[in-house]
Amino acid sequence: MDMEWNQASVHEKMVTDPVPLIGEVVRIGAVATFDGQNEADRFSVCIRARFYRRINRKVKQVTGLGNESITYGISFPAAWGRFRKWCGEDCCILTWGTEDEKVLRANLAVYGLPDDDLPPFYDMQMIFARTEMHDSRQYSVSTAVEHYGLPLDLPVHDALNDAVLTFRIGTKLYLPNVIPDGYGELLRQIAAEQEEQQRKRCLVTFRGIVLENTDDVYRIRKIMHVRCPVCRKGMRHPKFEYVSERKSVTYAACEEHGQYIVMLKLSRCADGTYDVTRRIEAISDSRRDSYEQRVRAFAEECADDGELCVERITAPDDIDAALRLVRHTFEECTAPMFDPHGRESFRAFIFSGDIESGVENGTVRAYAARRSRHMVSAMFTRDQTHIILAFTDKEHQRQGCGKALLEAVVRDIEGREELTVNAAPSGYGFYEKSGFVPAGEERTEDGITFTPMKKILVCTGE
Repeated sequence: MDMEWNQASVHEKMVTDPVPLIGEVVRIGAVATFDGQNEADRFSVCIRARFYRRINRKVKQVTGLGNESITYGISFPAAWGRFRKWCGEDCCILTWGTEDEKVLRANLAVYGLPDDDLPPFYDMQMIFARTEMHDSRQYSVSTAVEHYGLPLDLPVHDALNDAVLTFRIGTKLYLPNVIPDGYGELLRQIAAEQEEQQRKRCLVTFRGIVLENTDDVYRIRKIMHVRCPVCRKGMRHPKFEYVSERKSVTYAACEEHGQYIVMLKLSRCADGTYDVTRRIEAISDSRRDSYEQRVRAFAEECADDGELCVERITAPDDIDAALRLVRHTFEECTAPMFDPHGRESFRAFIFSGDIESGVENGTVRAYAARRSRHMVSAMFTRDQTHIILAFTDKEHQRQGCGKALLEAVVRDIEGREELTVNAAPSGYGFYEKSGFVPAGEERTEDGITFTPMKKILVCTGE
């Protein structure tokens, strides 16, 4: 079985009750077999989206699905009932990887459907890696198909096609030798290997850590308190140094057992929290030199500590980061100045998905200012000549960020005579100093008060 699912356009819009809905299922595809060698039947169903009705940009890039493709079909409960009836009573479900089962259980929980009667799930990806490749890597369906010399005559990232390809791989693995008896032994082997690895590396993962800023992790005592892996005595250590955006290292020493390297890695979860993985390993002088070189290299890369870097952004991750900055700054600095109707109107606008769609189709342009790798200011324009959003985080206001962004917008305008903005009272002074003049009287629409303003652009020409 394989499924395709859509995700929330932004983390803030993800359904979290009763569990985080990391993906809303929109396609189910499956192939039935009784002996693991011969195909008996196929199943395919389209599911109408209920929670995430605008296709996530990354999902669209991978699957090719568009907004219209998740507006038709049947409801998830009806589709699941149809699939279970098709499966019959005595069955098991094979998937490529474990994500399908996790997403399925989340969908069942959100719809209030039971999951205690699910058939057993088996991970074909793990079976292939362990029994055929003899390692623990996560191989793609395409790689496995190519390994066996099977025809790759179906487009991947389609639920039914991926199910068919997975079935073809299964015919080469001869699954009756693995499922169900041999599968438990594979899981025991993996558990033993992971336990041994964690013992050697002292690997600990702190899950669900809430961080407003990633640097806040260094204030959490349970993460910063490091013990010797052998004698369990506490070890002092200097501050952590970055080797990449979300990885940092420091060194600690035990008087009895020598020097260790302590590594932190931050991984952002779907619900906006972080998993923080801490690893402690004995370290040689040569390896320490290697890490110190990485620290110096990253420090040089970020050496523009006092400089402001301004650029036009288009990458989905950058757009998401800019909109998170806008939302956070609005709630912290601007929302208290709005009445309830105005706050709700503005939130509806920034959560609508129209900005992301505009960036994608080229009608909206986005600009960001960074200091020391951190995005501190963002500005969005529509049709190049109208500023629709401009926000700078609280700590970097009145430091020239807005001015630098405005200059970048003006430089980017091609053949236009004026730049316009609906200036909020809090931003009126900034735009006035930047050469904007009123283009109308102050007004209030949908609870939001603003003054239309324009800036006449100096155009060069014949």
